[in-house]
Amino acid sequence: VMGVEKPGDFNVATEIRLERVLDENEVLQTIAAQNTRLEQAQIRQRIAGLERRELIQGRMPRLEVNAGYNINNRETSAAVRTLREVDGYRYGVTLRIPVVDGLNMNRRLQAARLAERNSRLEFEEELHFLRSFAMGEFHNYIGSIGIVALEEQSLALANETLEIALERFRLGTITSLELRESQRTLINTETRLISALYEAKISETELLRLMGRMLD
Repeated sequence: VMGVEKPGDFNVATEIRLERVLDENEVLQTIAAQNTRLEQAQIRQRIAGLERRELIQGRMPRLEVNAGYNINNRETSAAVRTLREVDGYRYGVTLRIPVVDGLNMNRRLQAARLAERNSRLEFEEELHFLRSFAMGEFHNYIGSIGIVALEEQSLALANETLEIALERFRLGTITSLELRESQRTLINTETRLISALYEAKISETELLRLMGRMLD
């Protein structure tokens, strides 16, 4: 299914590790500079501009200058042998002025200007969409990191509570049901922490994808 050779052993990560905390300005600036979708839109915009300038140049008079050097050596073997040699420089100037195709050229130029404008609007729309999407994802990312910090504190408290419960259970001051409740609280806290880490990692991965840094 993966189109690769028979795989060997796989190492599965058992921990969800977050990278350094991303900065909002860095995210937006990097997206504007390195996002692949924006780069494609910029390329289409430059192509439309080049096509328009090429059409404008086609309406201008064109001056062509050419030069060369001729060498011609011919010898005939008739009744009388003759030898003829011609050499010398040649040069010329050609002026081309477009006259007949003016109306068609105007229509093509108008279409090229519309295409260039549409490509510019497409780029601005793509930039606005990516920034809006990134802002929403960034807020999710910051919120998830905050939840991770809270759940880490809750996990520390749950571990401490369980240690106290184990000691009290050994002393016979609580029942096994109360001890089990402390254990269940610890498990639920760990589960919430893993879920928060997972959500934060998803947001972080999406931001890195938008920034073009997935392979960094």
